[in-house]
Amino acid sequence: MPLILSLMGRPSPTPALSPTPRYYQVLGRACEIARAAGHPVVGPEHFFLGLLHDRCMPVFVLSELADLEFVESAVAGVMSEPGYSPPQGHLTPVTEHAVQPWGFRTADAMGDSYVGAEHLFLGIIRARDTVPARVLAGLVDLDALEAAVLEVKNEPPRAAESAVFLPQGQVLDGPLEAALRESLPAGATYGVNTRDGRMWITVIGPGDTREVVNAALSSLGRPPLD
Repeated sequence: MPLILSLMGRPSPTPALSPTPRYYQVLGRACEIARAAGHPVVGPEHFFLGLLHDRCMPVFVLSELADLEFVESAVAGVMSEPGYSPPQGHLTPVTEHAVQPWGFRTADAMGDSYVGAEHLFLGIIRARDTVPARVLAGLVDLDALEAAVLEVKNEPPRAAESAVFLPQGQVLDGPLEAALRESLPAGATYGVNTRDGRMWITVIGPGDTREVVNAALSSLGRPPLD
């Protein structure tokens, strides 16, 4: 089934807003989830599951308040119920994807020039009628969750004591992200950020960050940390 772009009654997302690479990464995963389910439009539930799989900043915040595996199974459970209706919208043929551009309005309202995972996440939970928001409302205080995400978003980036910096010239590309996920101990996730043009990585949960990063680099044949 071909997928097309749904703009939910809006001619196009704000042109000045530029999606981040992570946004596109979550988008790709959301499209895969929608295709696998046979849904014609990629909506908030697909984006939300893509966020959970990506383990980005707002998901780290959520993990402090709720069990991520339970949340994912609960959202998937709603999508498998007989009364569930897949996302619909005004469809405009653009590409092979059918996407409702969640997060653009949120970023626009916040005065940001980019659209990231945090805008996507906030846009989904602010729309209280979405499947993810309804599931989360039974588990956490959505206002408190939003406040926690905004607090982290607005903090100046700083590396935790357990963080490690990637060697000069190395970037967190797709192969390294996949290798990191493979190297993580059970129950752990990782966070990333940049300072002075260099990227740091922090393992959140069980496991030593340096060991995890070196294992991932070694599996790709790349130089280890200093």
